[in-house]
Amino acid sequence: CTVVPLHPADIVMLITDGVTEARAVTGDYFGLNRVTNTIVDSSGDTIDSILKTLMTRVERFTDGTPQADDMTAAFLRVTTPPRQPR
Repeated sequence: CTVVPLHPADIVMLITDGVTEARAVTGDYFGLNRVTNTIVDSSGDTIDSILKTLMTRVERFTDGTPQADDMTAAFLRVTTPPRQPR
């Protein structure tokens, strides 16, 4: 078990491999770097906006290539400081 401390404004991303393995016409994968760059570029936006931006970038990247796998993404933003242990 790994515990990762979270702080206000941190973003937690949960995605399936269908997002990172979305393919362009050239056969290239969308990849984790593009996902990470999308979050960094959009970090000041709302969670809904980040999700829409990610899916738009995937759609543009694939440029009509048929989807080979499901794509699921969920984002959470920490909004309050963590509680102190008792």
